[in-house]
Amino acid sequence: MTKSILPAVAAALLALGGPALAPAPAPQDLGEQVAALEKQVLEAQTARQELELRTKKLEDDLATVQAWLGGLPAALTALDGKMNDARRDGFEAAGPNPRAKKAVLDGIKSFAATLSQGLKPAPEKPAEDSRR
Repeated sequence: MTKSILPAVAAALLALGGPALAPAPAPQDLGEQVAALEKQVLEAQTARQELELRTKKLEDDLATVQAWLGGLPAALTALDGKMNDARRDGFEAAGPNPRAKKAVLDGIKSFAATLSQGLKPAPEKPAEDSRR
């Protein structure tokens, strides 16, 4: 009976990849473990610094947008006032009316100047090929 069980147990151990048959992994040197962990810590610190810089830039951009949006109501009110001045001066009437036209143009220019305060200029686009 012992002879018939031994091959079955050996086959089961081989099928399962038994621990007695697999070579044990060599223990890693503690110095290597420490070096690997230090490398991971350095990578994590670098990634954190990069994220902090990106977060700071996003916060600055958000503050710029909020300031711009805060000035928008005043700019719109000023533009509306200039448009009302132009109407009062006869802008909608037939014929030339330089004073009313000047009021409209000044209002638009003032509106544009107010909106562009504190904003960075847009990057220049590369010149497109005109032969298309």
